[in-house]
Amino acid sequence: SRLGQRITYAAQDETHSWTQRNGGHRLADNQRRNLAGTGGRWQATTNAFDPVEASVAQLDIEKTPADVHVDYPEPLTGSWGNKRDRRKILKHAYSGAPWVDLDRIEADCDRLAKKGDPGQAERFFGNRIVAAADAAFDLARWKDLESVATGIAKGRLVTIGFDGARRRDSTGIVVTDVETGDQMLAHAWERPSHLAPDDDWEISESSVDEAMGACMELWDVWRAYCDPPYWESSVDRWAGKHLDARGQSRVHAWWTNRRKPMAFALQAYRNAMADGDVRWIRNQHSEAFTTHVGNARRVSQTGMLDDEGHPLWLISKDRPDSPRKIDFAMCGCLSWEARGDAIAAGALNQQPTGGGWAF
Repeated sequence: SRLGQRITYAAQDETHSWTQRNGGHRLADNQRRNLAGTGGRWQATTNAFDPVEASVAQLDIEKTPADVHVDYPEPLTGSWGNKRDRRKILKHAYSGAPWVDLDRIEADCDRLAKKGDPGQAERFFGNRIVAAADAAFDLARWKDLESVATGIAKGRLVTIGFDGARRRDSTGIVVTDVETGDQMLAHAWERPSHLAPDDDWEISESSVDEAMGACMELWDVWRAYCDPPYWESSVDRWAGKHLDARGQSRVHAWWTNRRKPMAFALQAYRNAMADGDVRWIRNQHSEAFTTHVGNARRVSQTGMLDDEGHPLWLISKDRPDSPRKIDFAMCGCLSWEARGDAIAAGALNQQPTGGGWAF
């Protein structure tokens, strides 16, 4: 792993656990650069990866270079929670290892399910790529929800979600077409990854002002839901400036620290993904949007239940100082919440006409 070491072969094992956080990316890059200099080769072996961790294994499989061969036999389909299906999946996964006691594997699957993390068993024993149990949203489902649209036409009736911070976290503006449910991360500000932790970097307030103003001019914004912390004065200023034809503000403070309303909004957003009601539009920010959706962790709220008695939850990063941000996912949720309110208020009875496209 030493930089510049003249090796001719490297065996990289369990690369699903080699992440940016633990130095795995740097280790893999060092070894592979060293091998390039000597004409050597590397081999990586891995279990199925967690799709929200951006491990070396995930990058190797999802962004395979032309000169790399990936031998990943597709696992069987079926429900992991159904014992009969699971047995078939395990028989397929261990078909080349007849000495493995599948009853013993099943016992550990049950143990992990009771622990609340069936996804771990599904990855390690079933060879199926699934997120950890505490993932707030189904990332694989989200990736399937790419819209065929290339943008949102000028003048369309839309809603906006705004969330973020000035220094540490990211800040974004997600726009949702009220009629179609298509979402787009229209503007994004992220702290440059190369900066030192003590660097006094801050998002330009004027650039955010300009972006919000541009959205208001480009589209017929029914309502913008904005989480005020760190942006209180900006949200107040936008609320006073951006008015509809009746003189009502199109910008509303929507505090995400209100636990129950926030939990119901998140539940509605996840349900919209499951039902295929929401779709995302590919643009220069869509990869970051997807990353933030995948990063969001579910945090159960003790004693908070929905109308059917199911526990409610909020979202957070995997740890307070995590570099894996979730702000754009929150922007998407707020924009979707505003869309629901727009439809409930009969906003679609107004038929906007659009011309041109915003990408």
